[in-house]
Amino acid sequence: MSETQTQGSAGVARIGRVQFGLGMTFLGLSFVLPFVVAPIIPFLGLENDLTVTLVTIAVVSGEVCFILTAMLLGKSFVKAVKGKAIEFLAPTGPISRRRYRIGLALFVLSILPLYINAALPYAGFGADDMVWWSWRLLVAGEVFLIVGGLALGPRFWDRLGSLFEYATYGPQNGGETATAQAGSRTSSP
Repeated sequence: MSETQTQGSAGVARIGRVQFGLGMTFLGLSFVLPFVVAPIIPFLGLENDLTVTLVTIAVVSGEVCFILTAMLLGKSFVKAVKGKAIEFLAPTGPISRRRYRIGLALFVLSILPLYINAALPYAGFGADDMVWWSWRLLVAGEVFLIVGGLALGPRFWDRLGSLFEYATYGPQNGGETATAQAGSRTSSP
């Protein structure tokens, strides 16, 4: 094999084999550290301070590894990998009614662990039991939110985002929105 290695897309520059190997290693670590190692650490039975410190180190190290990946493989390669991951996790086409309902249920249920967590002190749990249940409930809520959000697909997020777009209605501008008025002003000769 030659001294240089190329990636699949034409826009990605040629890089050396060692540089490519290091970049791919850091890319793998950027996913393994925060998504595999960090969730395992709380189950090791370490003290709370040490557990929080190690989880933080794992998550931050994952971010640093991703930055190193971008430095070694180039921005275009990272964009290509990121695009493939997004395409896999969030399809651009329409989703089924079942997937929509499951995603919406998970998205709404992600709030429930927060309320249960707030009720723990009143349920008679001791301090150690509260810590044990508290972080598990919060992680469950985050997982529900992420999985539900991914299941809902991009069209849901577009509709949700449109709720927060400002448009003025009313008799002061003839019942039209400000956007419609601006469009009619620019299109007149």
